[in-house]
Amino acid sequence: MFWQVLLGLALACAVFLLDVAAVRTDDEARRGLLLARIRRGVLAYAAVAFVLALFHWSHHRDWVHLLWICVNPQCFAFLGVGAFLASDDLRRRAGNLGRGLWIFGAVLLAFAVLPAVLIEWAPKSNAAPRNLGRPVAGALEVARLGLGGPVPDVLVPVNDAGVERGLGFLPREITVTIGGLVAGATLWIATCLIALAGGLLRSARARLGVFLFAPFVVAAAMLFAPMPFGMLQRPLWDADPALLRAFGPLLVLAGLAACGLALKDVARRLVGRAGRMAEERTDRSPSARAG
Repeated sequence: MFWQVLLGLALACAVFLLDVAAVRTDDEARRGLLLARIRRGVLAYAAVAFVLALFHWSHHRDWVHLLWICVNPQCFAFLGVGAFLASDDLRRRAGNLGRGLWIFGAVLLAFAVLPAVLIEWAPKSNAAPRNLGRPVAGALEVARLGLGGPVPDVLVPVNDAGVERGLGFLPREITVTIGGLVAGATLWIATCLIALAGGLLRSARARLGVFLFAPFVVAAAMLFAPMPFGMLQRPLWDADPALLRAFGPLLVLAGLAACGLALKDVARRLVGRAGRMAEERTDRSPSARAG
């Protein structure tokens, strides 16, 4: 995990310096190269961090570090999401559709589901009896709780502390699974909000500045905020009722944000196709041929 964090800090510094260079330059070609360099750096870091996460779990199977090795890469990669958004913006201005946002979403998704995958396929041999080896099913039961469903069996209070607050305490396999998904969903929603805020600006340079530097502002705010709106994990380990009830709606909101962006891309594609067809009909018209 040490190397994962060290590489993440190096990535953060490199992304910030390249962001500054991209905003200051007036050369569109150079700006495109700088953004491409950031994107490659983020994807390379994500690939290395993913391999390190697999290696760490295979040798040190503890719950806390499993969550850290899956949440930390999401946070560091988020700092470079502006390059994906800015590249998509450049492609749209050129009349093309960008895929950068979806590529970054795939990175978040990979780390968000990694805890559940590792626990399902390579469980701890010395897990406590309350860990039943069903992290995905358990997490879905907790998600339904926030959407009006019944209290899952694993959350039925069994001691005075649980009875007092109305919910019991989760097995660690479900806690870690929820933690990875909460981090991924929160960062994805933040990404969509940055994309929306930047897209509302008419100035290309202003959009670029929002895309590149808003992730640093958002990350700084989230660093000191508890889950689900930040990265502080104390509510997660304490199975805070507010966090558990927010888990389901958070996943739904992240899904709706993804659907909204997908529909927006489809609409742009259809509008672009209609425009090209109209141009072709105009070019084939008798008046155009006569001219």
